Amino acid sequence: MRNSKLNSKINEDAINDLNKVSEYYKSCITDLGRKCCSLEGSYSSSLGMLDSAEQESWNGNENMKRHGIRKRVEERVNDVA
Repeated sequence: MRNSKLNSKINEDAINDLNKVSEYYKSCITDLGRKCCSLEGSYSSSLGMLDSAEQESWNGNENMKRHGIRKRVEERVNDVA
């Protein structure tokens, strides 16, 4: 009988320990999920900023090309005149 009570107590303690570990890992998984969502939001925001910067750069290059072409045309017109 004494052995049975001891085994029961050991089993009970083991189950309690497993429950504590389970709760700990659930908490870790929840935290990781939150961090992942935050990173996804940051990643999405960064992509948006990158797209915007790329568009601005493209527009700037186009404007510079147009300005350069105009300048060359004006120089040729002035040379002819």
